[in-house]
Amino acid sequence: MSKKGLIVLLFFLLSGAAVLTWFVQTNGKGVITDPCSAIPSDASVILESADLPDFIISATEGNRIFSLLERVKGTGLFRDRLKSIKSIICSKEGREIFDRNSSVISFHYDSLGSFIPLFSMNLMQKSSFRKLVETLHSKGIRNLQEINAHGVRIIPFLLKSASSSDTLYLAFRSGLAICSPSLGLLNRSVSLRSKLSDIRSVPGFLRVTAAAGRKEDKIYIIFPNLARAVRSVTSEKDPGAGERFARLAGCAGADIHFRDDGLVLSGYSEFSDSTDILYKYRHSESARLTSYGMLPSDVQMFSTVLLNGRRADTAGLKTSEDETGYFAKKLLPYLGDEITRAVLDRGIDKKALGNVTVYKLSNRQMAEEVLSENLSSWAEKNRPGKGDYIQYFQPDDQTRIPVYSTPFRNLRKYYLETYSGSEPDSLFAFSDNYLISGNSFAAIKRVLYNNLLNKTLANDLSYRDFESTLPSRAEYYLYFQPSGIVDFLRSFINDEVIDAMEANLPQLKKIQAAGFQFAASNGMIYNTLSVKLGDTSRTASGAEWETLLDTLASIKPFFFTNHNTGAREIFIQDHRNNVYLINSAGRVLWKVSPGEKIAGNVYMIDFFNNGKYQLLFSGTNNLYLLDRNGNYVEHFPVRLRSAATAPAALFDYDGTGEFRILVPGEDRYIYAYDKSGNTVRGWKPFRTGGTVRSEIKFFRISGKDYLVASDDQNVYFLDRTGNQRLRLREPVLKATKSEIRLDNNGYPGIVFTSPEGIVTKISFDGNVTKSEIRKFSVDHSFDFFDVDGDGFGEYVFIDKGILYLYNRNRVLIFERDFGSADLEGPVFFIFSGQERRIGVTDVSRKLIYLIDKRGNNAEGFPLKGASIFSIGKLSEKGDFRLIVGGEDNYLYNYRLETGNQIPGNGKN
Repeated sequence: MSKKGLIVLLFFLLSGAAVLTWFVQTNGKGVITDPCSAIPSDASVILESADLPDFIISATEGNRIFSLLERVKGTGLFRDRLKSIKSIICSKEGREIFDRNSSVISFHYDSLGSFIPLFSMNLMQKSSFRKLVETLHSKGIRNLQEINAHGVRIIPFLLKSASSSDTLYLAFRSGLAICSPSLGLLNRSVSLRSKLSDIRSVPGFLRVTAAAGRKEDKIYIIFPNLARAVRSVTSEKDPGAGERFARLAGCAGADIHFRDDGLVLSGYSEFSDSTDILYKYRHSESARLTSYGMLPSDVQMFSTVLLNGRRADTAGLKTSEDETGYFAKKLLPYLGDEITRAVLDRGIDKKALGNVTVYKLSNRQMAEEVLSENLSSWAEKNRPGKGDYIQYFQPDDQTRIPVYSTPFRNLRKYYLETYSGSEPDSLFAFSDNYLISGNSFAAIKRVLYNNLLNKTLANDLSYRDFESTLPSRAEYYLYFQPSGIVDFLRSFINDEVIDAMEANLPQLKKIQAAGFQFAASNGMIYNTLSVKLGDTSRTASGAEWETLLDTLASIKPFFFTNHNTGAREIFIQDHRNNVYLINSAGRVLWKVSPGEKIAGNVYMIDFFNNGKYQLLFSGTNNLYLLDRNGNYVEHFPVRLRSAATAPAALFDYDGTGEFRILVPGEDRYIYAYDKSGNTVRGWKPFRTGGTVRSEIKFFRISGKDYLVASDDQNVYFLDRTGNQRLRLREPVLKATKSEIRLDNNGYPGIVFTSPEGIVTKISFDGNVTKSEIRKFSVDHSFDFFDVDGDGFGEYVFIDKGILYLYNRNRVLIFERDFGSADLEGPVFFIFSGQERRIGVTDVSRKLIYLIDKRGNNAEGFPLKGASIFSIGKLSEKGDFRLIVGGEDNYLYNYRLETGNQIPGNGKN
């Protein structure tokens, strides 16, 4: 470009700038004035929207948080006023004025300590202001006598709501419509004439606004101005809180993102000067934080700090010569880069467990040596001969974790000034690559046990869903469940606020979690705040322990006997086809993946006849035999001759350990295998007319053996060699969900139901008797069981959400409507000669029931559960335990009672 052309271009640029400056400074048509120019510098909180009607609708109609706020006690007046204002702004006429005009609402303290709002909106033309006044008149809102202040016309309006009348003062100045219920605040607003006196003069405010999203709704906080609110909340309980809050930063801004189930605020903080608390973090590195993942999944609050390079020059370490300071210096080289402080849930027993701190380690072995050496040295000097200073967490025979009782108190304050305090967290333990300190053995035990059960935040599905709303990297992270920290806040917040929180506890419980993070970015601090409502948050199951599986349990839990100790262990499979063996403390002993779903029952056998037990089960394609260490017995798994169409059935005809495994195949042959998986010599595979879909049954009557199979065409009676032992006088069909049971009422025979629900009994001479009790659908379930222990079986049906029980004379004893069509069962449990129960699972509601012979719930039922359950004892002298899979991937262990009998009847 030539020199002459460059001069011409420069002239046009300067001329354009001058014209733009003139338009901004005049009151003529087309003026675009910053709404913040009308906001006094003492504003505490500011909301900004480019489309106010859309913002109000998003906040009040498209978000469940507002619905929750509407139920908060004491907000009735606020709701009425908001409803009145919304009717104006979101009306057709209001939209024509407010759409596409930038609006700002600021909040200021008055002399009485109340928040007063001030509204400022850009209007392109003065005629738009007249239209706004006309709109108010059209809504029946009349203005009072006008006022003139600082050469500006102020129009008072009387705004009536359902429960109050308010006067709003409206003015137009320099292309802005300004409104407030406070005449004094409005006067201060219209008198502003310079950036040096409005909100834009606050240090860092313009940089924060420049970093905000252009089209997003935004919120700004001025920390020194909002400190007064903090002081009013904490009062004498924490008199320094307001000052600390004022020194956090100069101001912060965040874009507002409404979600259906919550709210996310994200944006930057800027500083007043180098004395601000966050100033030193402005160039620090962020990282993916992990130490909080060690915490129990029901933790109520925690904060995690990334140490970076600041730990080495902590003043406490430089000057300290006390026991804890000396230990902190020795431990420092083996400390990792994170510290997490947590407040634990009180648990089902509501006993306070206290706090814990989790230190990430760079070298656990050396850290343990440092602790042991320092503790031994101290003990020799201060308590010689006074006994051991180590106690153990020992949930089972294989687990023994030392917990050290030390003189080292409040260790964290030596690494982080912000974590100072006086809690006597003098107990220490190690888990994985972490050091855990706490103020009670119960607190340490809680963390260790939950890690043993995998019941931690790192594994909790609802927490991980919440965590996805936050950035993956941070320097600092604060997490809390509002309803769970009320007691914790009593020491910091005045009683009036605590009383209000307790009065609104039902609403607080609907908030699953809230989290705040920050990280350095562009010489500022990038903040994220997330609030999530939660129907998905975990509620206490009431189980004695909960063990996390990879996914949902998929089979009925099986009790396996540990041949070394005699204790019972639990075998379970999940939907990823992993199988687990879990001991009585809930610890996963091993996990193996056979690669296919278990079909039907799991069996315990002594394969080698040496008193040691193994687990036998089948899938569609293979037989499996696992020892108690999770290893396959030699030659297993064994490939089936034909893919199975029904579960394998295991029989020991004479009790000699000569097991036979019968499996129906896709080729419609029934195969017999021995315990090694070899086909049985002398067995002639029997070919059925149709496909067998249910497990083969075995009965011995009058010295004769009967193997009973059923398909979609008939029921077959075979002998041990696979030959047909009995031919029926007429063809019969068995319902898909009907069991086949032995019935000795009158004469021996097997009993089941047809697809139409007709009770069918076949005697062992081939005679068939059919009895229709009532009409049932083809989806009904049936079983035959002695429910009352009188020696005679009863007929049990489940159909369309109703449980029916009939006596041996087919007279109805009771029917129980569960109000849910998706039921599994019945299953039966015998606790003693007369104490028997029917088990039912409500799959849709994830509840489980124990029902007595009168149709009533056992005491304490229903319980949480999402699968068919098992009941048994985990030790010879122990209580009955109910084991069931939950909807949250946990396996629950419920203690039913302390004696030999289950609890008495409860109400339906």
